[in-house]
Amino acid sequence: MSAVNRRSGGNLIAGGAIALLTVLTQIILRRELAPGEFGTLNTLLGLALILVVPLGAFSFVLRRALTAAQLEALHPPLLNRAALVWGILCVVLLFISLPFLQLPRSSLEYCMLLTIGAALFAICGRPVTPAKWCAVIGIGAAVMRLIVSAWAAGNWTLAESGLAAFALAGLLAGLPALRDQPDTAPFSSAWPTLRAALVPGLATISVALALVLFTNADRVAAQLNLGTVDPDAMVNMPGGNTNSLVNYRLFDDYQAAGLCMRGLLWSLLPLLGAFYAQRAALPRTTYASLRFFWIYLGALLVGTIAIAFGANVAGFLFNPNFFAKAPYDQNGTYIAGYLWSLVPSFAGPFLALGLLQGVAIFSLASRRHVECFVLAACSLAYTGVLFYVGHHAELLSACMFGGALISLMVLLFTGVVRYARTHP
Repeated sequence: MSAVNRRSGGNLIAGGAIALLTVLTQIILRRELAPGEFGTLNTLLGLALILVVPLGAFSFVLRRALTAAQLEALHPPLLNRAALVWGILCVVLLFISLPFLQLPRSSLEYCMLLTIGAALFAICGRPVTPAKWCAVIGIGAAVMRLIVSAWAAGNWTLAESGLAAFALAGLLAGLPALRDQPDTAPFSSAWPTLRAALVPGLATISVALALVLFTNADRVAAQLNLGTVDPDAMVNMPGGNTNSLVNYRLFDDYQAAGLCMRGLLWSLLPLLGAFYAQRAALPRTTYASLRFFWIYLGALLVGTIAIAFGANVAGFLFNPNFFAKAPYDQNGTYIAGYLWSLVPSFAGPFLALGLLQGVAIFSLASRRHVECFVLAACSLAYTGVLFYVGHHAELLSACMFGGALISLMVLLFTGVVRYARTHP
């Protein structure tokens, strides 16, 4: 077995272990946290992922743009400076967005700042970590996150427990960033190389931001639409009990059901990574270069069907009251197993999002930069629609399906028009 194959196999094993530990962490948090806290936690984790992915994409752009001689000396300093600038921007974005989400406690905002900082710290630590230690540190951070989540959530059933666990894991993963690094002025020496890669780099960051918005915007929008009291509905409410106006268990079930389908899309990213590496090395698309793309589509279809029909398994794992005849909501309706019906309702939306994800990676690998920028614009419009139209769970999933299909059609239409103009 070649060194490349051994490294790829090791990365897949490590990635699978980290993914399994992450799933176990989410199951523990869902079963231990108080009603509504798991939903709020996943809202904030989705927002954190949206904010940190552009920096990760920038790191990927640097690795592809810089030469081998420049990579070791210039990559860490450039990434550190970018992280500092992006961190300041994230603080501004958080102060703007978090009050809009109407979080139940102000302490969540401070925990969110710590979590974002730890995630940016972890991204900066990866380039200076020896390749053989990346998997060890990643698995170690995931194990610590699992242990801290189980202990903290069992004693403090609040969303802050989960955020603290993720923040500690990020700090552990970022410890290599404290090593001595070259303190040079890299921008001037790297600028000619980066200028040549400016458009492809912006296209890569656009695709990364678009994909994370398409797959996470709904769980951020769910906080405002499902987990926040509507002030207009409180006018004639006796007693002022604001919790009676929000079905927090439905909010938690919605977030847990979405995680099942999101996990499918994230687990298939290695296939798209293999397709990207194969297609990006070629000047034009060939039948052989599409092998991993077709495998991805087949796995997406099979995985979606399996999760939709295996909704009872998801209910058993994530729902702490799966076999109970209680609790009931404020109207006396039994909701302990509502997760069963939510998981199949996500099948259509996430199948469409999976197709969109595949076409997006194809556009990036084929150097169709205009389509990449169109995709980013569609993701912003998609996010806005979910926030202002998806007022309940069924309508939110319907908006996801419609928004994903419209975005996919816009992307394909743009590609067809541009192809027709260059091939009259």
